[in-house]
Amino acid sequence: MIMLKKMLFGALIALLAYSVIACESTTTSTAATSGSLPTNEIDAVKDETIYLEAATDGTVEHAVAVVRLENVVSGLYVDHGTFTAGEDLSGSATILVEAGRLLVPVLSQRVEHYYRAELGEGYASPFLISLSYFRDTLETDPGIALVESTDHAIVIHVEANPDASEAFRTGYVCALQVTLKSDVVQAPDVTGGLVVLAGGNYLISLTALPGSIGDYRIEYLGTGFGIVSIQATFTRFTPAFLGSELSGFATSMPELTEGIAALAVGTAELHQGLFDLSDAVHTLSTGSADLTDGIGQLHDGLVSTALGAHATADALETLADTAAILASGEVDLAAAYAGLMLQVLDVQATFSALHPGDMDLLTKLATLSGTAGAIESALSDHLDGMEAFADGLLDLSNQYAIFAAGLDALVLAALALQDGSTGISDGLTSIDAALAAMPEGVLAMNAALTTISDGFDDAATALSFLFLEPTDPVSFTSPDNPTPRSVQFIYVVTGF
Repeated sequence: MIMLKKMLFGALIALLAYSVIACESTTTSTAATSGSLPTNEIDAVKDETIYLEAATDGTVEHAVAVVRLENVVSGLYVDHGTFTAGEDLSGSATILVEAGRLLVPVLSQRVEHYYRAELGEGYASPFLISLSYFRDTLETDPGIALVESTDHAIVIHVEANPDASEAFRTGYVCALQVTLKSDVVQAPDVTGGLVVLAGGNYLISLTALPGSIGDYRIEYLGTGFGIVSIQATFTRFTPAFLGSELSGFATSMPELTEGIAALAVGTAELHQGLFDLSDAVHTLSTGSADLTDGIGQLHDGLVSTALGAHATADALETLADTAAILASGEVDLAAAYAGLMLQVLDVQATFSALHPGDMDLLTKLATLSGTAGAIESALSDHLDGMEAFADGLLDLSNQYAIFAAGLDALVLAALALQDGSTGISDGLTSIDAALAAMPEGVLAMNAALTTISDGFDDAATALSFLFLEPTDPVSFTSPDNPTPRSVQFIYVVTGF
């Protein structure tokens, strides 16, 4: 049965190719012998469709290439690669298999020419697909049917083939489709895929993007697995595959990643800046408390000094008043003494006239008169000094009063400064308390941004295929072939 299906699969491939060829009314089939083969070898640009036949576990067992040549002329077309057989699908010419290449004779000019080539050893599929089948949680053969309905599950794992060349490993998308009979299974539930009911079958579509790993599980009730087919296509990926809106993500995501990384660096610098600021404010806050205490002590000292200055000014004023009174009294004394001197002089004149010969008396009178004059002169000088002293004390008292008034102004200024410094100290204490928690908060923000940045890096790595520079397709059969127009794969599980 499996052999029959393989034969049918080969016939299907040939039929598909022939159906295209049949549309060309001008196509001719000409038998050729080795003697009539063209000798001009041509390395042609081609379209490659690679058919991969897989067992029910997903392992690829057979690979066939169906190749389309366009606008061909008569010649011997060379296809480099490892081949075991070839078949002309557009004519009856014999295709020659040589070591490392296939020679396809084209005997006449035509718009397109198809041929089929069996691939030899050494080719690696772009994707590895593994399939497992479970009935009531036990892995089993998917071909066994039951009478009663029970739980079924198909588990599918898809990943890029590490043995495939980079162009196929990183540049292709896998679109997998599982078809189930709706009369055998009930509505299936699938993780990571879409289910559509069409034509009596459930069509389940699954997609694995380049570089990603896809794990899918299809669960349903059924009397059997009801599998009609499991097949996939591998096609070259371009951002346009996601649509115009999402393809722009390939440009914007790197910019976003760079922006978040820069923001994380800036936040780290902000954290350090806030830490330094918090430390400075803490020092300033501590110093401001000392400053407030010092200003308080200054205020108290100024109050004491002002009080002392006022007391001194008052005392000087009193002393000046006393000096003025003394000076006034001494003026009276000087006036009285001046009157006394006149009397002394009068007595001296009288006694001198009465006793002209009494020299002793005359000497004493002269001495008394001289002494009285000296006393009068001293009293006059003392009086002048007392008046100057009184005036000086009054002036000093006035100066102290001005000094005391200045101290009063300083006391008021110190009081205002003390009130202001208390407010500043309280404000700085509040700022210090608020800033103390900010560096840790910014540090947490930075950690979160770093996590986000790392997450974006991981996402960028997972979606690295979005950011690859567009490249030309590469021939699957051999990199020695010219750059093909297209290369696609059709993967078919043949065990159903």
